[in-house]
Amino acid sequence: MTNATNTVNPLDPNGSIVASADTNTKSIIDRYERLRNGCVQVGYEINNWSGTKTLAKANVRVMDDSGQLVELDSDIAIPGRKALLSKDSLSFTNKYTVRMGRLFAKYGIKFCGNWLVPDDLLPALMLEADVQINEYYACVNHFVGNYEHLIQDWIAKHPGLADVIQDGMLTAQEVEKKFKLKVYPPIRISPKDEADMEELLEEATDGVFAGISKDAKEILDTSLTVRDGKLKGSLKTECNHSVVSKQLQRLRDKLSSLSLIHEDFDGLVDTLDDLMTNALPSSGRIVGNHFKTLLVYIEMLSDAERTQKHVKGINQISSLLPKDLDLGLDDETVTEVPIVKASPLVEAPVAETTPVVEAPVVETAPVVEAPVAETAP
Repeated sequence: MTNATNTVNPLDPNGSIVASADTNTKSIIDRYERLRNGCVQVGYEINNWSGTKTLAKANVRVMDDSGQLVELDSDIAIPGRKALLSKDSLSFTNKYTVRMGRLFAKYGIKFCGNWLVPDDLLPALMLEADVQINEYYACVNHFVGNYEHLIQDWIAKHPGLADVIQDGMLTAQEVEKKFKLKVYPPIRISPKDEADMEELLEEATDGVFAGISKDAKEILDTSLTVRDGKLKGSLKTECNHSVVSKQLQRLRDKLSSLSLIHEDFDGLVDTLDDLMTNALPSSGRIVGNHFKTLLVYIEMLSDAERTQKHVKGINQISSLLPKDLDLGLDDETVTEVPIVKASPLVEAPVAETTPVVEAPVVETAPVVEAPVAETAP
């Protein structure tokens, strides 16, 4: 009887197709080991009180189809909410919600409901987070200490409604418990199997591209776009070198720390190095062709799809400058722009399922500009 293991498959006579599975598996495991040993998963939680309370009883009147003013029945009317004090006294809650989101985005990328942060950036993140937490609770203590006084000020502003405002009013101690800001201990990523490992790597890779896009858009908005006046929203013609260089350096350092996830990101680090070293002046204002060159780079990085094409050798910066963007650059300017070498193309299958990790997923507060919704009393 012929040994099945020695049988040559006519569709794969050299065994190269089967061997490629071993190669692909090793590549995934190697990438995962770099991810597991070089990054941690960390999250935070923030809860705030909105300073409002559901009305115990309220009549809701509306105009019906005939134009008559009618009172809605309880099965169709939803009780409204009453403000117990001025919302200005709680403005700090939204400020720290935004600050925490920006802080974690500064050092990491969104990942599995939390944040993926490189080991070398974790200490700085935790130190800055401690500062924000201490400041937050100082604001909470100040608010709670003035809580009853703020209620009385609100009553004075709305004479005749004291009973309505004070009905069901929380005590200062109850209000204090409504506030919470906590950073959870960082943990290592623990996939259940090889498929889960591959999905985690894909999510991490996508997260890096999304993070680059977000950071580049922030540079575009804060440093390259007019913020006020008649020209608000239009592109500038020059910018401050010291401000932009700090933003670019921060993006470059974060990307360098995350390059262990995928070798493609080494090419993006080179792109930013070329931009800062070769394409921009070393100091002063960035104007003229230097500013136009900077704009090309930042607009490319702000688009995740274009950035992915760039690292795979498609749509290189050197070709974008003279062809894709009409910036009025002359031939001399184009030849001064460095040609960025793309890193090798490494394709991984796109996973659509949500990765499952052994570590608990901590739900982070969304970074929003609107006031944070109240936790139900």
